[in-house]
Amino acid sequence: MSNIVKSNQTVIAEPFSIERSPEPEMAFNDYLPINHEAVLVPARQKANTILQEAETMVLAILAKAREDSRVMISEAKEAARLIEVAASEEAESARESALGQGYQEGLSRAALEMQAKMDQAREEKIRILEDAQRERLEIISTSEEVIVKIVLAVAKKVIDKEVMDNPDITKNIVSKIVEHLSDGEAFKIFLSPRDFEYLAEELARNQLSQSGGKLQIKSDSRIADGGCIIDTDLGIVDARLETRVMAVENALLEGVEREPVINE
Repeated sequence: MSNIVKSNQTVIAEPFSIERSPEPEMAFNDYLPINHEAVLVPARQKANTILQEAETMVLAILAKAREDSRVMISEAKEAARLIEVAASEEAESARESALGQGYQEGLSRAALEMQAKMDQAREEKIRILEDAQRERLEIISTSEEVIVKIVLAVAKKVIDKEVMDNPDITKNIVSKIVEHLSDGEAFKIFLSPRDFEYLAEELARNQLSQSGGKLQIKSDSRIADGGCIIDTDLGIVDARLETRVMAVENALLEGVEREPVINE
């Protein structure tokens, strides 16, 4: 872990002591109050606007995909019907021609030709409908993938906005980790510089839960606000926001690929 994170900013819990560099990046007082309505209310309004715009976009994409698939199926059915009608008319014409000639051999030949043409028409009809159905499923599947990506992009914007205005999100994550510390167990939690400053203040005020374990928090400028990397005796846990969002995206996209589409 020493190759990953290099920082001289460290906070150790139990006892809660803080070592900081002589020139901290920013004091805690430089941040806006967490519950300041002038900040939180506009942020939530902006988040709601983004969600509404995304919902409208998603509904439009889904409606277009469904309409395109309906038109495609309708056109395929009409093409198959015309092929079947043409084959039937051609076969009937051949049969009437054979009857007009009055030859038994011609009649038998016409009957065979009529059956062959009808069979060919049915096969062509099935092929057209199957091709149309495959294209329909591709359209819907592609639309669902686009929708998932749009929703996740919007969700990430909302999360980023909430994290920016509310450092308590990271504090709550760290508090839950501390609660599960066992006696003598060592934890290192790497945070963004902003979250480090905030949690350093919390530790100084003894706001975080205490345990028999040893907790260190370190600052790492490569970690975005709201996320963290946890180094424990049992291994490393990547709890950065981008990692969690990516895991959700992969799970949702995998579900889109596997989930069967019900015919409408």
